[in-house]
Amino acid sequence: MIRFKTRTKRAQDQAIMWLVKLESSTLTEADEHAFFQWLDASEVHQAAYVKAENLWQRGEALERITRNSEAPQSEWHMLWLGLTAACACLLVGVFYFLPGGGKFTEAAQYSTAVGEQHEHQLVDGSVLTLNTATRLQVDISAEQRIVTLEAGEAFFDIKHDPARPFDVVTAHGVTRVMGTRFSVRALDNDTVVTVLKGRVALGAKKMNRVFSTTQELQANEQLSLGAAQSGEKPASIDATNALAWRTRQLIFKGQPLHRVVAELNRYFPETLIVADPLLANKTITAVFQLNQFGATLTTLTASFGLTVEQVGDQYTLLEIP
Repeated sequence: MIRFKTRTKRAQDQAIMWLVKLESSTLTEADEHAFFQWLDASEVHQAAYVKAENLWQRGEALERITRNSEAPQSEWHMLWLGLTAACACLLVGVFYFLPGGGKFTEAAQYSTAVGEQHEHQLVDGSVLTLNTATRLQVDISAEQRIVTLEAGEAFFDIKHDPARPFDVVTAHGVTRVMGTRFSVRALDNDTVVTVLKGRVALGAKKMNRVFSTTQELQANEQLSLGAAQSGEKPASIDATNALAWRTRQLIFKGQPLHRVVAELNRYFPETLIVADPLLANKTITAVFQLNQFGATLTTLTASFGLTVEQVGDQYTLLEIP
């Protein structure tokens, strides 16, 4: 009995330390992996983490540090500082264990600034890659997996779970999958879905939690939610090229310059402009590395015989006379 109490107390101390580390700005993927290994190792660990969450929510985690700790004083001093800092921050993500259910749940918000890309592994094993200027919310429970894409674009590598389909919701409808790899891009007036692997179902907004399929896509197909609801067929594309942004590249084959410029403008705070309609419709085939704006601009102008006029952060492309 004494040994069990000691083990339980040690697990509770470890759980509080993990809680702090998970809220740290220095958290790494290796840390997350180690946390889930620790959590899965014992039901005592799982129960301790639930208790730590409750202490946190009631504001009693700091008090726990000062009472009967077997950890070195210096370690708890660092923990105290970590907890104090973490308590002062807005919690945008919460992870906790559902007793008896064997599943994790997650409620979180993720975002990127212009030009940024970030990858996040969800508690169900799925991986999200956020493209430039993207904002989304994650809601995973024992019954459902939902991502609400508010702006931008994200690539989804979904872990198969027959009991819980994965829904990506935008203002224009729903994309539903069981396990596949695809991207969803929210535009001002529509949402474009591109499938790299597997199959996805497109539908209108769910009514009374019921999803109704209007169109299905398979690998190397692309379609907008609006077009799907109008009965249009998907376009056949090279999805690897279309999703090359995941490796910091943009690939264009026979695209008009105005479309190329519109895509490049998503990744930089500077703005490219094509004022001449004839030049705007000139077709471009090129691969751009999404590095610094200056290097990208040099590639564009040198490759296609263009010059540029700069006014502040605006760069107007012109043909060399």
